[in-house]
Amino acid sequence: MDRLLQFFAQGGPFMFVIGAVLFAAIAVIVERIYFYQVVCRVDANDLVDTTLQSIDRGQARKALGTLQEGRSPLHALAATAVAGHLDGFTSSRIEEEVEEVSIQEVARLHRRVDYLSMLANVATLAGLLGTIFGLKESFLSLSAADPSTKATLLAAGISQAMNTTAMGLIVAIPCMVAHAKLVARRNQLLTDLDTSVLRLLGRLRTRTGQTPAIVEGGRTTHTRDRRDTATAQDDAPSRPFLGSPLGSTETPQ
Repeated sequence: MDRLLQFFAQGGPFMFVIGAVLFAAIAVIVERIYFYQVVCRVDANDLVDTTLQSIDRGQARKALGTLQEGRSPLHALAATAVAGHLDGFTSSRIEEEVEEVSIQEVARLHRRVDYLSMLANVATLAGLLGTIFGLKESFLSLSAADPSTKATLLAAGISQAMNTTAMGLIVAIPCMVAHAKLVARRNQLLTDLDTSVLRLLGRLRTRTGQTPAIVEGGRTTHTRDRRDTATAQDDAPSRPFLGSPLGSTETPQ
């Protein structure tokens, strides 16, 4: 521990900048891992199958309540689709509702991941800047120092330069690795989300035109059909959902 503190102290003021970058990177990594591995940890196929089975059994409202309790983007999009189905919306209207919600949910998946790339660059550049200042201090001290102390001052300046460079790389390399891993996980979640929502919408589309059955008090009732009067839109091919934000893995600007 003493050697670590000595290493940090010999690095000069830029070590504090790199240290701040390190804590920021740790915060981003921990938050994203929690979101991807805990919040988004859901069996997409099982969720879609269970939702469709509940709808087939006339328990659409129960399925909607279960989906609304979930915190993942898939829960939010599936709940939007089931809610539209319960309200008797047309398939195109349901897709529009899901696409609108997907803008926010996809943004949740992209959030803060690319900060790690920026933090890696900042750590590297701060280390380089610390190196330059350390060498500058070394040469300035040589011009005005006593000959007996020149070697000591030169060694201190070079030590500062090397320590800041090393610290910058120590922070930057894990940031780059974590960024690559998290981006891969994010893209996989986006693919799974797109596939699952497309599957759910496709199955709901085959049910369009039938009022959703709801089991209430032991008897089956039907909600009033609220379909749009422009029924010709239902007969036209549905707009591909892949054109929605779910099909994109680019980070929103």
